[in-house]
Amino acid sequence: MSQLPPLSLLLNLDFLVSTLVAAAPASTGGFSFSAPKPAEANTSSTSTGAGDEEKVEESEVKGDFSVIKLTEKIDVQTGEEDEEVIYQKRSKLLKLNTETKSYDSIGLGEVKILKNKKTQKFRILMRSEGANNILLNLLIQSQVKYETFGNGSMVRVPNFTTDGKIETYFIKVKTPQDGSDLLESIKKGQE
Repeated sequence: MSQLPPLSLLLNLDFLVSTLVAAAPASTGGFSFSAPKPAEANTSSTSTGAGDEEKVEESEVKGDFSVIKLTEKIDVQTGEEDEEVIYQKRSKLLKLNTETKSYDSIGLGEVKILKNKKTQKFRILMRSEGANNILLNLLIQSQVKYETFGNGSMVRVPNFTTDGKIETYFIKVKTPQDGSDLLESIKKGQE
């Protein structure tokens, strides 16, 4: 059996409701959640028909607003300014997970084979789409074996970590021809 609220609380609620109902405008017919309409400034306007629209007064906006030019381009330094692009293609980067024996997706973006004009060294650089975060940045080494994998659209890229372990990355491109072109560019960097 549920308890009823005390009589004093019920009387206070009854008083509050009767006060709100008495304060409500008589034209609305009772309580309303909407705010009362403000009195119109021009009460002498006449209506010619039921389909006439109300005139809305236009007010002038006051303030000091400055124009911002959005067409100015900011020069972004990526570190690739003194390098020549040998190969560039949209691709997906995968990493071999040795514990689960599966591929973990690292990201999607542009893979580039870059040749430094001063040192003549080649590197593989991959940046994510949109944010341009670096996903992969490896120096191409002549002692490492790079090869195509699967149907030829994936290129295996091993990397040696600082603690001596091997991380295996796979760069997946759209077609087997793109995969062979990528592998040729990498082998050109090994010479």
